[in-house]
Amino acid sequence: MIETASLTERIEQCERILKENSKSQVFAALADAHRLNGDLDQAFRVCRQGIRTHPDYGAGHLVMAKISLGRKMYDWAEQELNKAVELDGETRLTEQLRVEILIAKGSIGEAESAIRKLRASSANRLLVQDLQQRLERQKKELKRRQVEPLPGAHRAAASAEMDANGNATRPKTPVTLSQVLDDLLKLSFVESIVCAYSDGTVVDHRGNPEQDIQAIAAFGIEMCRNAETENAIAVFGETRQIAVETEMRIIVIMKFSRYNLVLYCEKGVNVGAMRLKLDEVKENLQDG
Repeated sequence: MIETASLTERIEQCERILKENSKSQVFAALADAHRLNGDLDQAFRVCRQGIRTHPDYGAGHLVMAKISLGRKMYDWAEQELNKAVELDGETRLTEQLRVEILIAKGSIGEAESAIRKLRASSANRLLVQDLQQRLERQKKELKRRQVEPLPGAHRAAASAEMDANGNATRPKTPVTLSQVLDDLLKLSFVESIVCAYSDGTVVDHRGNPEQDIQAIAAFGIEMCRNAETENAIAVFGETRQIAVETEMRIIVIMKFSRYNLVLYCEKGVNVGAMRLKLDEVKENLQDG
């Protein structure tokens, strides 16, 4: 394990270099030092900014994969790892990291296959043994989750409301629009949010959009209109969420009865996590 003092010195040295040359590729070493020091949020911020400046620097994407793994953002970790491999090729380190991600995700079959591949390639025996032990622990943990109720599950069931058929339903916790915007902006992959009525009037916004707020609102409205034609509804059904992938980011538009939310997200957004969060918003937001 690296000593904290050594990490502090490394961080200070890398920061001095970046201060002298903001375009230095030392950002990757700095981000990794923050990661090893336990500051995953700062590691993410440093690495994200560095990758924006050096999008084809494989080491930067590799560090971001490690950071994302530490933050339990496994889809993002895989995307960054794949980008690193695309740029610099497969290495023993990337093979190991891929197994770690698969284990963390609970992709047991793929992890077992990857470990067999490592063992057949004469990889370090202790490394393979360690990965196998991690896999076995994960298998036990997944099995335990299948048979044990979640903590507090009995209390939640007892206090849950009942629907018309007598089935338990999850109690709602109403929140205001302001609370929702504040909460969504805390997600690391959300850069900015604009909320607007269907006529284009901006209700509220968060973050620092690079473009005019009114233009962002107009874009969200136009996308909703395109998705709400008779033909579109006949073929695809009613629109709930719209995701647009551009060269620089992912834009997610969510429809409510009175207004729309337009979210500017990082290119590597964890779509699954975003969908779960927005579904929760849809259920609990006071849209009156």
